[in-house]
Amino acid sequence: AWIEKGVPGVRAEEPRVTSLSVTPATATLAPGERVQLQVQANYSDGQQQDVTWLARFQTNDAAFATVDEAGEVVALRHGEVSVVVAFQGSVDTVVLTMPY
Repeated sequence: AWIEKGVPGVRAEEPRVTSLSVTPATATLAPGERVQLQVQANYSDGQQQDVTWLARFQTNDAAFATVDEAGEVVALRHGEVSVVVAFQGSVDTVVLTMPY
């Protein structure tokens, strides 16, 4: 049915993601500690929705911390690392510090 209708896309009146809010936005961890990131999408119509399970996560240096597809971060060693979070074209960054 979708193909028969000419493969319609997103309608102009549908709410769009305007930004992401990731918590925690920063964290201080010791090597071996874990933190679960939560991602909230903010929409053009004022709605907010938890999209953690749909977001994509990536660290800028896997030698300092890893992040899985569910947003759980594991600190590996002393230093600082950023985790980039993306959903529907919006991006936010979390900074993790491991000073201990």
